Amino acid sequence: VCYVDSCGQSNPPPPPTPQPTPLPVPPTESPPTGSGDPCCPPGFTGLKAWNSCAQYYHCVAGAVTGDLLEVPAETLFDNSIQNFNWAAQVTCVVDGCGRRLRGGK
Repeated sequence: VCYVDSCGQSNPPPPPTPQPTPLPVPPTESPPTGSGDPCCPPGFTGLKAWNSCAQYYHCVAGAVTGDLLEVPAETLFDNSIQNFNWAAQVTCVVDGCGRRLRGGK
């Protein structure tokens, strides 16, 4: 066998090794978020937990404003302090605007 630039050499370079093809990763299901979309009680201004307290969102005068926000790793959104807190310190309550849905701890 004669490889390009190796004719006449006693040890030709090996052919390139094919790279493995990564397997597709199946989609994962999201944790329960409640039913429907985030919502705000009439007239409420503040923050509300969502997605088993792994996310939260803003309410202004009873309307959802902005996007869902993620909490840092190892924390959950704590409605009682309107901020994120260490997960072990949070009892997660996601209020589905009339239907109370429990998630997290």
